[in-house]
Amino acid sequence: MGKLFILSVEEDDLETVEKIMAFIESTELVMCTDLSSAPLRYKALCIDAACRQVFWQGKFIELTPMEFDVFHLLVRRPGRVFSQREIYEFVAPDSFDSSWTGISSIIYKLRHKLNADLIQTVYGKGYKFLPP
Repeated sequence: MGKLFILSVEEDDLETVEKIMAFIESTELVMCTDLSSAPLRYKALCIDAACRQVFWQGKFIELTPMEFDVFHLLVRRPGRVFSQREIYEFVAPDSFDSSWTGISSIIYKLRHKLNADLIQTVYGKGYKFLPP
């Protein structure tokens, strides 16, 4: 199999960048340009946003589209508390209804499916992801 190299170069180091680009152009390398699509990993948890899949302790966890969106939002910002309104506005921005209480139901289902304490309730504030 091939190798993956990630290089970090100072912006003002033009000579090094030019040498790297010349090397890349002279070989048959595959470049990864969008690292934001790389799976998120926290020990036994892996979230592949591109495929919309979640794996916990090596097992595929089947989530609804809304459950995936909520979980992915929380996992991308570990430790940050999101209010129910913030979560709802993120997953359904065009249909916010202040009387809708479905976020707590989605959180309950996520906890049940993952069988883990990865999502903490912050009383009076919202929910946050706790990395395993």
